[in-house]
Amino acid sequence: RTAILGIVGHNAAGKTTLFKIIMQEEPLDNGELILGETLKIGYFSQHFDAIDEDMRVIDYIKEVSSTIETLDGTVTASGLLERFLFDSTLQYTMVKSLSGGQRRRLQLVRVLATNPNVLILDEPTNDLDIETLEVLEDYIDSFMGPVLCVSHDRYFLDKICDELLYYKNGEINSYMGSFSEFIASDLNKNVTQINKNLTYKNEHKMTSKEKNELYYLEHELPKLDQKMQDLKAELASYTTEYTLMMDVQKKIDELDEEILAKTERYFELMEKKES
Repeated sequence: RTAILGIVGHNAAGKTTLFKIIMQEEPLDNGELILGETLKIGYFSQHFDAIDEDMRVIDYIKEVSSTIETLDGTVTASGLLERFLFDSTLQYTMVKSLSGGQRRRLQLVRVLATNPNVLILDEPTNDLDIETLEVLEDYIDSFMGPVLCVSHDRYFLDKICDELLYYKNGEINSYMGSFSEFIASDLNKNVTQINKNLTYKNEHKMTSKEKNELYYLEHELPKLDQKMQDLKAELASYTTEYTLMMDVQKKIDELDEEILAKTERYFELMEKKES
């Protein structure tokens, strides 16, 4: 495996578009896309793919492969399903009986069962529950190829990635390290530049308003994280209520943006406090 790359940037920066270009679902504006002859990509997109509801769970996976190769050895379709929390009873359940969260998890297993040598994950934390994400983190450790992952979830990227690609001013840049280290480093550059432009030392000090804001964020961020987990649990509980699922997904996306903005502000204030 060459790398596990996290891809970050603001909304509409082109992260998902990059994946679609790699998958040849969208054309290049210019340049050339070169894919290796032995390349086999497993793509877990943000969208709910259609599933034959009259199939059994185990048959839905065996339809693409009966065995999967990992660094830990060969895994059967049944073994992979069990690893991703589908016990023997669920494996012989009809797909139509699964909840929305279980179906999404099943789609992830199917992607992995195709035996890809490159794995692409587009916002996997949006609609996978905590237990599934923990299993996925562990599975990535045993995956035999490079992994590309777009996510706003700092905690998830910190656990799986050893390098970041980030969009800034229309360019893609590389950063060696975790997402948290990247945020702190990026904010440090901004604060350093600001400090160079300050005339008086007392301007370095935190104002009372900023101290109150920092105190607020220290208590607010854990609450927002819990709210995110509650929304993901709610999404996973739905089976066929697609309108409700889309409503909850919208709330998750909006909350994700709020958490990212407040996390950046928190690091900015912490940097000022420690300077």
